[in-house]
Parts: sequence; structure tokens; C-alpha cells
Amino acid sequence: MQRESIVAIHGSNGIVGCGFAVTPRHILTCAHVFKAAFGLEEISQETLDKPVEITFPYLGSTPVKARVVYWKSDFHEIRQLPSNYQGWEEDIAGLELLETVPGIVPVQVKPYSDNLP
Repeated sequence: MQRESIVAIHGSNGIVGCGFAVTPRHILTCAHVFKAAFGLEEISQETLDKPVEITFPYLGSTPVKARVVYWKSDFHEIRQLPSNYQGWEEDIAGLELLETVPGIVPVQVKPYSDNLP
């Protein structure tokens, strides 16, 4: 993974999780990380409309804001997932930067099957 794609997601008590850039303006993270940024168990539309603060630690960036553009909340707490994870539980949030950050090198997203011999 390109270091210049890594994002730190901030909450009121510091960094609550991470994500990565998939385009120069779009970030993928987990829905539970977005919830942690606001210290909430459940997310309302009002919360989804609030921007979250992020930084690119390897770019030395100052905090910038991003908004949710895609949301698919987790159905179960991560600690409750079965060891034979079947893939039907989802936990993803797509964010869009509200400011330009120079130097972002997005990761290259490929289908899982591309990594199989």
C-alpha cells in the first residue's frame, strides 16, 4: 500500500481509526470508524451530513474535512463476527474530501479474484 494513501480519522479524543485514498478525493474506511469519530452507537442522517476530520500522516497534512458519500453500516459488532466470516456483513463508509490535499497517491483497488493464481 502506498503510504501517501493512508488516512487517519479523528474524533474528539484523537485518532479513532484509519482509511485509505482510492482516488485523489475519495477515502474508504469502515462504518464503525466513522461512528467512533462521533462517539455514537447509531448513526442518523443528521450525523451522516456532518463532516469528519482527517489527516494524511505521511504527507504531513493539516486536518481537512471529508463528508460521507457512501454508507453501509455493519449489521453486527465486529467482535461478534463468526470465525468463518461469510462476507454478508458490511462495514464500509466512503468519504469525499472537501479540500484538496497535494501528494495523495491512491491505492489501486482490484477485485479479490485478481490476486488469485
